[in-house]
Formats: sequence, structure tokens, C-alpha cells
Amino acid sequence: MKRLESVTTFRELIELVADEYGDRVAMQIRRRIRNEQYKYKDLPLIVNKISNFLEKQGIGRDERIFVWGLNCPEYVLLLLAIFASRRVAVPIDFRTNNDTIEKIVEQTKPKAAFVSMLVDNKFVKSKFQKVFHLEELMDLVEQESPEYKIPKAKKGEDEKYCEILYTSGTTGVPKGVVMKETNIIEMAKVAQNHIPKLKDYRTISMLPLSHVFEQILGTAVALSLGSSTTYLTRTNSAKMKKAMQDVKPTYMVFVPQLLSLFWQRIEQTAKSEGKMELIEKMMSLSAKLPNPIRKKIFKKVHANFGGSIEFIAVSGAPLNPDLAQKYVDMGFRILEVYGATEILASNINDSKKYGLGHVGPAVETVDMKLDENKEIWIKSPYTTPGYFENPEKNAETFKDGWYKTGD
Repeated sequence: MKRLESVTTFRELIELVADEYGDRVAMQIRRRIRNEQYKYKDLPLIVNKISNFLEKQGIGRDERIFVWGLNCPEYVLLLLAIFASRRVAVPIDFRTNNDTIEKIVEQTKPKAAFVSMLVDNKFVKSKFQKVFHLEELMDLVEQESPEYKIPKAKKGEDEKYCEILYTSGTTGVPKGVVMKETNIIEMAKVAQNHIPKLKDYRTISMLPLSHVFEQILGTAVALSLGSSTTYLTRTNSAKMKKAMQDVKPTYMVFVPQLLSLFWQRIEQTAKSEGKMELIEKMMSLSAKLPNPIRKKIFKKVHANFGGSIEFIAVSGAPLNPDLAQKYVDMGFRILEVYGATEILASNINDSKKYGLGHVGPAVETVDMKLDENKEIWIKSPYTTPGYFENPEKNAETFKDGWYKTGD
């Protein structure tokens, strides 16, 4: 495992993992009968080509780029290029409605847009003069130079932000969370220290890349571990089931809703086979047994996940302790991450170390306190610099370096 202590930028991260993992597949996606793969050794060259393409399109340093679509390797490579070349990404959840998109575009005024061909993108296209398809990115940059020189910062210039994140389901005036490169990189360094050590890291990307949790654990940390990440053209149950069997992931990054959906399927199958009562008895017994024995007892359940899962990281909403306990009783290790887009992550609870029903201890260099109304306040070096061009909300949410969580 390559450590991240010396890394301060995404460009350094890309060069580090290219050297460390070489011919290992970093990302892959199956489109029809073709399995498209990107190796670690090729990442710096691809990122440079994309950076040169953006420059030729007249998108300069600190200018914003709208990204809207489904997860795919091209989405990740574009984000890496934007970060590494000191431009600014505005990644939007693909489920965002047109009214919210319009408000976000008005706020951020992106210079260009990259959209997926797999979603209804007519409205988005109508808002930009320059629009490109994510899935065609490699064709667009094929003839570009594999060398790129990053524009130097002016002397004494503060680090600029690298992206503006909008959470899904935004109502009213959208809040854009500003993120710096160092926010993400430093959080990735801490998160890596809490990830179980495995012989091999393989995963399937399930959470939107517009979600900070996926950007940290699913991208920055995954790259640092040499993980091979598989992307799906669609995330329906049939494709997920097949991908689990083909990839045999060693870990997954979920939101609680996905854990709930998978449990519902386990329950439905058990009931249809008349085995629900047996499973409940087995779970009651397994809670007292060592984890390797639990895995053997629930071998069939693990097989549905590919049979190689070592841990599941969960964030994005409160995790029901009873639901989490079901998975632990079946031999799964759960890493529950507490945080928000504004603070990335402040607590990581490992079910193997700390049990369930709480968010676990604060991660390194994070301070937490309760105000007079018992609201949780958090101070962290990973905290956002604030909301994009929203001084009123900044004054309301942040005080003397503390983030008021609302929890």
C-alpha cells in the first residue's frame, strides 16, 4: 500500500500511483461486448491530454466546468484532470431536476459542460455553447499532447477551490459547497489509515461521483490503495448482480439505502423458499460465533455479493443499528462514516473494533463540541472554506472555524 503522507495535490497522487501500480487496472467498464480498461501507468498521460484539450477549448485556470451524468471512468478522469490542472469542477447528481440545474448554472456560470449520453440531457445542453459527451472523452483527446505544464500560482496567492459540490434534493436557492484540493487529499490521507488492509482491493462504483463520499473513498483512497474499480452503464439489479459475480469485489462503498435494498432481497428470497425462520435462528446463533464461522454459515448470502467482500463502508445518512447488526451477524464488517459534504468525514466507526449504534471516535485532528442547545459543532482541517458566493449562509453555518452541523 502506497502511503500518502508526501502527497499534497492530485497531480502528485496520480504520478505516485502510476509508478506504484503500473500495469494494474485502475478503472474499467463494459459497454456491450467491449470491456474498456484504464491502467494506472496511463493515468498521468490521459490527465495531461484532457488538460490540453480543456485549454484548447478556452477553459482557463480557475474557470468552471459543469459535469452531469452517470458514473464512468471518463467522469473520474475528467475530474482528475480538472483538479490537476487547477480548473474548477461543478459535478451535479444525475437525478437533479431542471429547475435546480438552472439555478446552479446561474450561480456558477460554467464555461463548458460534459454530460452523459445515457440521461435526458437536452435541457442541460440548451444552457451551454460548449457541450461534450462524457462517453466520448477519450476520442476527443486522442490527438492531444501527453505533456502538460500546470499554470503557476502567483506569488503569495492563496490556494483556490477545485470544485463546487451541490447535494441532491436541493430546494430553494442551492448551496454550493466549495472544496479545495487539500480538503480532499488530506481527508483521503486520514481515511486511508482506517481502511482494513487487504491483499487485493476491488470494488464496484455505486454512489454518484457528485457525492463527496464517492470522491474520497471511491476515488482518492481507491487510487492510493491500487484498487481496481468497475463502473456500470446502468445500476439496475440485474447489472449489479452480474457485476458482483464477475468482479468479486473485496469491498463496497454504500449509502444505508443500498444496504436496506440488499437486505430486502435477502428477506424476499428466504421467504419465497420458506427459510426465513431458519435464517433468523442462524443469525441469533451466529452473533456468538467468530466472524470466519459467520461467513461460512451465510456463505450463500456472501456469494450474492461475489463471495469476497471484506468490508462495506457506509455514509450519506444515519445507518439503522438493527440493519447494520444483521449484516455483522452474517459476517460482514461495517465501516460507518459520519460527516457531511461541508466537513467530509469527522468520525469513522469500525464494527469490528467499536460495535454498532454510534458514530465512533473522531478521526485525527478533528475537534467536536456541543453548544448550549446540544447541537454538534465540528472543527476540522478538512472543512469546506464555505458556500459559493453565499455570505449570509456562511455567517449562519460557520463560526470561528467551527461548522454547525444541525445535528
